[in-house]
Amino acid sequence: MGKEMVESAMNWVFWSWPFDFLVSFGFAGGLHPSMSVGDSFLCRDFYRFDTKTMRCDELHYVADIPAELLDWCKSAAVECCRTITTLRHEPKNVFSDALKSIPTAVDMESYYAAAFAHAWKLPFCCFRSISDSCTQELGFQVQDLAGERGRIKIVEVLRTIGKNPRTVPSFFRSWMRSQQAGHSLGKVVSAFVTCRGLTLPDRLQLLVNWPRASSS
Repeated sequence: MGKEMVESAMNWVFWSWPFDFLVSFGFAGGLHPSMSVGDSFLCRDFYRFDTKTMRCDELHYVADIPAELLDWCKSAAVECCRTITTLRHEPKNVFSDALKSIPTAVDMESYYAAAFAHAWKLPFCCFRSISDSCTQELGFQVQDLAGERGRIKIVEVLRTIGKNPRTVPSFFRSWMRSQQAGHSLGKVVSAFVTCRGLTLPDRLQLLVNWPRASSS
């Protein structure tokens, strides 16, 4: 979870057991009204959100998705979306309406996975399951509950509840949504790894999109 954890984990695995193809599965929040909890998406565009400027960086990554994968997505009820990655969990009201105009998922990992794939010229695709919709907030800070490796620590959850019992409903609702999102993502993982006839690795190349500088 987060930039350092993603980069550390991928570097450790890559240099221990070099791989030729990177597929990322995970969870994300939805910024568009059409995105419901449990919906699964194939990420096409990867942006990094700067909370200082409240804008996305100009440098972003675009996945060149082959037609055969798009056809498979249709059969698996998986839509395409844009992904915005933040350094920490952010409430959805910090994102401008322009960023919510098309199906957009927000997480803390996708951009860095895309950047890693681009740096090492690895074919790459990224799936995300929606764990909270545009009208749902966590009600707590994920970073406050995670250990050094980005894993949620039950001790910190209990400590947070002890300090503020009003967080119990938020934790419960988050757990219920995570169950639904996890069930949906599990179906996508199973369908993807068992699907025959997909010659993806040689065609899923990641491209860098450098927007032209504005004259205004």
